[in-house]
Amino acid sequence: MPISTLTNTQISLLTTTVIQGLSSTDLLALSSSQVSALNNADVAALSSSQLAGLSTTGVKGLTTTQIPLLTSSFIFDTPQLLALSGQQLNAMTSTQISNLATAGVQQLASSQLGALSTSNFDALTSTQIQGLTSTQLTNLTTTQLAGLTTADVADFTNTQSDALSATQVAAISAAKLSAA
Repeated sequence: MPISTLTNTQISLLTTTVIQGLSSTDLLALSSSQVSALNNADVAALSSSQLAGLSTTGVKGLTTTQIPLLTSSFIFDTPQLLALSGQQLNAMTSTQISNLATAGVQQLASSQLGALSTSNFDALTSTQIQGLTSTQLTNLTTTQLAGLTTADVADFTNTQSDALSATQVAAISAAKLSAA
């Protein structure tokens, strides 16, 4: 019986052993509601290769409780990353955030970046921050900008610096600006 034909209740009753035996093709067939029905222990037991098989529809089904349980060796590919809501993105651990590909971060919508808590925004690496577009920067909150390190501010390109509003610049401490 193909896994895609199982009900959400049947999915939730699968054992961890059965879940670990699923192929990436099996996971590709799961709907968003079926992914949401997976219990937390099962989600935590999924391997990186299995998770890579999740479709963008399946990724949308990951709950904010499930996301931090994903193996830290798994990195969302760009289509999967772009399918996440801001709430899902913010549910990631700091390690998951810092492991995101810069190319994927550059494509995040302003609403996704804006949903990041200060601690999760601070988890972005200098390379990821250097890759932010002017549009992304103009939509950052003053709280997010205030959390940038001196090194992050120093690494801003002229285009990035010019994109910031006076209010955003005021949110960055004078010490960080003068050190930059």
